Amino acid sequence: MIYFSNLNLVNFRNYEQLDLAFEPGMVLIEGTNGQGKSNIIEALNLISLGKSLRTSSDNELVRWQNPSIIDTYTTLSATAQQTSSSLKIQIAFKIPPNNATVREGMKTENYRSANRISQKFYKINGASTQPYQLVGKIPTVTFTSQNLDIILGSPSDRRRYLDILISQFDSNYLRSVQKYHHTVVQRNHLLRAIAENRSTISELDFWDKSLIQHGQYIMIARSKAIESLSSTVNKIYKDLSNNKEILHLSYEPNIDPSDKFNESVCGELFMEKLSLNRNKDLIQKHTTTGPHRDEMSVILQGMSAAKYASRGQIRTAILSLKLTEAIKIEEESDQMPILLLDDFLSELDKKRRAQLFEHISRYQQSFTTTADLESIDQSLLPHMTHFEVRSGEFSRL
Repeated sequence: MIYFSNLNLVNFRNYEQLDLAFEPGMVLIEGTNGQGKSNIIEALNLISLGKSLRTSSDNELVRWQNPSIIDTYTTLSATAQQTSSSLKIQIAFKIPPNNATVREGMKTENYRSANRISQKFYKINGASTQPYQLVGKIPTVTFTSQNLDIILGSPSDRRRYLDILISQFDSNYLRSVQKYHHTVVQRNHLLRAIAENRSTISELDFWDKSLIQHGQYIMIARSKAIESLSSTVNKIYKDLSNNKEILHLSYEPNIDPSDKFNESVCGELFMEKLSLNRNKDLIQKHTTTGPHRDEMSVILQGMSAAKYASRGQIRTAILSLKLTEAIKIEEESDQMPILLLDDFLSELDKKRRAQLFEHISRYQQSFTTTADLESIDQSLLPHMTHFEVRSGEFSRL
């Protein structure tokens, strides 16, 4: 069992200072739009994964309103209670004083006027660590409206979804992804150097071996994960749609492997495809083959959900996928994840909302945000830890 028992924020988003205590069970955060509900979901997700779900720039997480003549910090701190111990995770961004400057090429800027963080710190139980080492410590499954991009967005959105999911229970996968992307960057540098006659084609062999080593691990893990997810997600989706529709996930590796997908075949196919596409890579000056070009298709009633599904069907499909993700994490890590659900009830009818809460209620802790209290089954409210937020100020109801 694991659950968040508290969250402390300083200078994070719209919060100058906030300290909240939580209990196991369902936590409801109610408030009109723009009050900071989503920022709580983002903070908890950031603590569990080491990166924001809404932005790739940590500078956007800082509350920059307060000028200062000394160093200040944006901090996030949360404690998670486990069966026999507690786990405290802290993240801090150092903000230099008003007169501190940063040099960018030939230009010198003030840190604060440029909204720039100077240092970042990550700690687990007081010991310094790296952000990637936070992944999996407090398993979470998060839903936000941005998750609709898993269906409506680009292939990179679906790859990112798979990478976050698998990394929460397979640390080797996370390291393989990091090393693979580093290899792609280095190989692309080399391709440009070859085009400029600064390097030779034979130097590609070293990076090709590294691509195959890390890439085949990624593809095999993705194939297994999607195969495992597909049957469960269909069961949950059928439950939410009253057995009317069939949802299916399909993995489409860039190297186009055979039906007998195993490590040796994957490596051989990857090597063959790299060899065939080497001239193409040299002309285009970037790597065109590998799992960084993989695709995952979401199929509803035999057709592409992205092209033919309604908004309600898409939201139901993503929520089904998220509940399946929670089951997968629990099976692989032997820990039930915490659910972080931001405005997940919109565009759903009353019956689907009730069915979703039946699934959610089995988890030891869940966080739900809403701007519409009427969307919550009133019989559930006495069993929830209920907060209301207005202009960044919390009150417990």
